[in-house]
Amino acid sequence: MSTRAKLRVGTLLSEVLPESVKWLWRGRIPLGKITMLDGDPGLGKSAITLDLAARVSASNPMPDGTEGASGGVVLISGEDGLADTVRPRLGAAGADCSRILDLTYSNGEFFQIAEHLPELKQAIHQVSAVLLVLDPVMAFLPPKKSSNSDQEMRQALTPLAKLAEKTGTAVILVRHLNKAETLSNALYRGGGSIAFIGLARSGLTVAESKRHAPFRVLAMSKCNLAKLGPSLLYQIRENGEKISVEWSGQSEETATDLLVAAGPQAIRKRAEEFLLKELSTGPMSSKTLTERGKAEGFSGKTLQRARHDIGIRPHQTAHGWVCQRPEQEVRRTDGQVDTDEIPCGHA
Repeated sequence: MSTRAKLRVGTLLSEVLPESVKWLWRGRIPLGKITMLDGDPGLGKSAITLDLAARVSASNPMPDGTEGASGGVVLISGEDGLADTVRPRLGAAGADCSRILDLTYSNGEFFQIAEHLPELKQAIHQVSAVLLVLDPVMAFLPPKKSSNSDQEMRQALTPLAKLAEKTGTAVILVRHLNKAETLSNALYRGGGSIAFIGLARSGLTVAESKRHAPFRVLAMSKCNLAKLGPSLLYQIRENGEKISVEWSGQSEETATDLLVAAGPQAIRKRAEEFLLKELSTGPMSSKTLTERGKAEGFSGKTLQRARHDIGIRPHQTAHGWVCQRPEQEVRRTDGQVDTDEIPCGHA
């Protein structure tokens, strides 16, 4: 009887040493993983990646003030010129450009993920890169692969994910949005296959703010490694030919708020929440309440319907027409509502 030794297969989890997640930007961009950055053209996706590259190269804090990773950066940019766009923007952001390497062309050939992984690995080691940016990722996919095929995109991107894990480099893939605004989840708004966001451990989204014009918003659509962090407001500042990102605090808007076109019911629900919040501290003049609602983007008709649905009934007082939450109404012993003694509150 044969006594051939049995070969081991697989990995026993008892032999795996647990490790904590390491972050380029805590809670948003993990080291050794893929992060997607999605958004429409013209909103500053490239400016944001260069802002992050500058912070990493110069050992500066992240946009929310937290400490970030420090090290080299590899940039692969298919849309912006190095001399007239990338270099000036990095300079405006205070980058240490001696730690930033561009690999858009590898030995004279336009970079392709499948063909140039050895050169990419060399570039990462050359500058001790902790950040790699491919902007936009669609420009560097194998030409015969369909970006809408889950199987083909996983085959194309998995080696990149493995390289990120092996080197500990955070990878940001920049992508444009599709036109499907009626979808119910921001995760499906990125262009191409769902495999992109499926492989990514974190997803970031940029969009115009609907509540804080003229600001734009950087929101999180996904994070497998931590709870979703708060959205951040920003603006793009221009100083001659130099463009930079100015960060301006937090926003309550989520990625879904920003990317999914809300139907009438969802809009009315938000209007109801707005009305109840505004009236939580007491009565308010109808005129003031309507003005504030319109400033938040609600039409007069939407506010009127939402007011009716939750039982807010304007009453005329000596101070003019006043609105209040239903539970705040003062009732007389005959059951009638009496508001003559109610002040205008915020009016």
